[in-house]
Amino acid sequence: MRRSKRTRKSAASQAQQGEASGSNAGPSSAKTPVKRRRSLRGYLKDLPEMPLDILFEICCHLNPMDVLNLARTNKAFRALLMRKSNDSFWIAARRNIAHLPDCPPYLSEPAYANLVFGNYCHNCLRSNVRTIHWEFRARYCTHCRPTAMMGETHFFHGLPPYQGSNPVFPYMIDSSRRHSHRVASAADLNAIKQKWQVIKDTDERDAWIEEQRALTKQILDVWSNLLLSRSTFNPLTFHQHSNKCRTWETAKKAAREDELDEIKRVRFETIVEKLRALGDWDEELEIMEEQDWWPLTRHPLVRQSKPLTDAGWETIKEGMISGMESMRRARLREKRTLAMQDRFHNLHRASASFRTDAPGEFFPEDRDLASCEEFRTIIDVDSDLDIDIEHFEPLRPLIRDIVNRWKDEKTAIFVDHIRNKYELDKDVDVLSLAACFAFTCSTCSLTLSFPHVLSHTCYYRTVRIGERYDPDDYESCADLAMYAATWEPNEFATLANHVNPIISVCGLDTKKATQDDMDERNALLVCDSCPMPGIKAVMTWRTAVTHASKGHIAQIRPAKWRLASSEEEFSVLPLRTVSEAATRERIEQGACWYCTHCRYGSPYSRAEYLNDKASVISHIRERLVFVFSGSDNLTDFLR
Repeated sequence: MRRSKRTRKSAASQAQQGEASGSNAGPSSAKTPVKRRRSLRGYLKDLPEMPLDILFEICCHLNPMDVLNLARTNKAFRALLMRKSNDSFWIAARRNIAHLPDCPPYLSEPAYANLVFGNYCHNCLRSNVRTIHWEFRARYCTHCRPTAMMGETHFFHGLPPYQGSNPVFPYMIDSSRRHSHRVASAADLNAIKQKWQVIKDTDERDAWIEEQRALTKQILDVWSNLLLSRSTFNPLTFHQHSNKCRTWETAKKAAREDELDEIKRVRFETIVEKLRALGDWDEELEIMEEQDWWPLTRHPLVRQSKPLTDAGWETIKEGMISGMESMRRARLREKRTLAMQDRFHNLHRASASFRTDAPGEFFPEDRDLASCEEFRTIIDVDSDLDIDIEHFEPLRPLIRDIVNRWKDEKTAIFVDHIRNKYELDKDVDVLSLAACFAFTCSTCSLTLSFPHVLSHTCYYRTVRIGERYDPDDYESCADLAMYAATWEPNEFATLANHVNPIISVCGLDTKKATQDDMDERNALLVCDSCPMPGIKAVMTWRTAVTHASKGHIAQIRPAKWRLASSEEEFSVLPLRTVSEAATRERIEQGACWYCTHCRYGSPYSRAEYLNDKASVISHIRERLVFVFSGSDNLTDFLR
């Protein structure tokens, strides 16, 4: 054993001090300060030399893993504890573990301790391996398991005849895959294969097989891949012990989980007491208690399975206060969100009844009503107040004024949008221009005239869930609750590219001609772009606009217009009266009507609800009678 240099260094330093003091010695030399000697520390190097009864008493207070770690410290301890005659040390340590099965006869005490309490892979020494394969006396990590364990297909290559009911090697049932199958340790199979290849005589092989099955077996040491000495090995006993070990392992894990749960429970109760002592969180804690302490139990500082001391509380105090503030904000956020959603739902119910006081298709959508000051005053109040449908009843006498004001505001916004987009003069009445006779929706491509654009619902159905939601912002709450935004004119554009060529053919100024001017002109037009041999389509300017927008693409195949000749006008004159009457009858009886109260989205979703006029009126009477209170004036709700 290596000698300590402490004494030698101390002596050398004293000699140097003596030489220095001797060279400077005088009549009145100063006294050399006495160096305080450090107290001698205890050493464990002589522990193996102590009497065995003392060592045995020490081991009675250790667990098997402690003894194994002690045996790995130096050669002296290893020689002492690994000796077969000193198994009593291991047995004494093993008895400190409750309900642990005894060491099986095919394992040594150190190997059993390493198997049960170690956490390293027996193949690659990877740490933190929790799975024990009791039948194979080994721990295997997920990387080594496929190569360290072989399936049934390997039981027949170079091995004795396999008999599933009485095998010559241990196996286990692997249920981790779709179908359960037997697997065996590669080390066991290789050892038996080597032994089988060595024995050549048939009688000797039969005797060896019977010996393996019935009495004894030479099994492979799972670390060194060497055969153990012949010992009594019974396969039935082997599997019984494996089952006992597995039962003990399961019970141990359950006990550990219960222990950790108890630690977490005590820690949680301690944190609650500490928070109550602060005096700022009583209300918040009472609310959490009603909700089974959610979300406090999910906080990272609360979920730790570590006892909480006073010093530990001081460490996490600021973090817990910050967490409580975050939980309070989240609770208030959720509370306001739910309250606002309930209020907007009541607004929807109230608006359904208000439509009887402002009939027609230009009634604002619920999202626009929510932005009106009168409705916002009722809805945007403290979250603790209950707002039901009765709170909106005082607005019933004001609903006409609210609708008219909304219509005027949106009309002004729409006019400014068209004026700025097409650079029109300020003194021009935009809505009277012939170029603004019709508009198209960029979402559904539907052609609309004013004021029908105000009731078009494509923009309302534009859901912007991905945008940042702020519960303190009223408009944001309305967007989320109604999955819509307020009406905006950005979705609409004029049909100027189709109307302007028609105005020019009629000889009028495209930027000044009004719809009345075009009606007074009363010109009939012919489209020369439509390939109809022998047939000429003669139409009014309004029909021509619809024909150009639906039948032609301005950039690819634009319509070519010309004024109808006098002969063409004379030939279609008798047909105009008949055509107009037939069109009115077709519209009255055709499936082109829908209920404006049932605010469907785009025309594509509305198409499945189209019906004839009589069916829609019947729908209004039957399903919406609670809204209209028996009123017979139902045509305002048709389109």
